[in-house]
Amino acid sequence: MNSRGKAIQNFFNDDSDDDDLHQQRVAMAVQHHKFLLEQYAQQSKHGGSVAGREYKNRKREKHHKSLMEDYFCERPLYPQWTFAGGSA
Repeated sequence: MNSRGKAIQNFFNDDSDDDDLHQQRVAMAVQHHKFLLEQYAQQSKHGGSVAGREYKNRKREKHHKSLMEDYFCERPLYPQWTFAGGSA
């Protein structure tokens, strides 16, 4: 446990009536909390690209356009009942 962690542990275990010492320990606890939050914020949230992997162009925009033209247009490729589970 580092010195900040020990100071926080002492803060919780202290029964003294010294207000100055208490305020100092509260300040150290707040400072340690901020430090931990900054460390957490700097950690990567996801793995990102993997070194050595080849990029594969999946033509997402083209396929999105194709789906929109086939299914969300005035005359879709398949009738609506096909997806509703009913019959014609």
